[in-house]
Amino acid sequence: MNLFKMLGDFILSAWIWQFTADWFHPVITGIVMFFIMRWVMRRPRMQAIIISISAQLFALGLLCLIAVGILVQILNWEFAAITPEEGITRIGAFVPSIGLGIIYALSQSLFFMLGSYFWPQNVRGLVVLCWISNGIGAILSYMCIRFVEIMTY
Repeated sequence: MNLFKMLGDFILSAWIWQFTADWFHPVITGIVMFFIMRWVMRRPRMQAIIISISAQLFALGLLCLIAVGILVQILNWEFAAITPEEGITRIGAFVPSIGLGIIYALSQSLFFMLGSYFWPQNVRGLVVLCWISNGIGAILSYMCIRFVEIMTY
């Protein structure tokens, strides 16, 4: 199996995972990012809100552009996804949540690196911030998924 096929399947399955089971990952990560910016980086409230929301929207837009725009529309990607219930019983909910967090962290790192050309920011601090907030967000979203699973039984 080639690397391009595995990477494309990973991105497309992360996109499907986000919109089926882990749709609140950007919300949780955005809130965590906002509070870290406010308390640790001492940013003003509006600046923290704008940076947090714009980073989440950029990551979501980039993921949708790559998954739907490039893979599905342009490359006519064929991907046989299993249902979310089968996926959760096979691999659990933690691995896809971490995978989605990694994709978001990479996208937001790109966002902060590109943004450094337009406004002076501490890029290293913001990149570390996005990796920490996405790690915390992935763990908290996994816990929310498990909570919802427990409450349905």
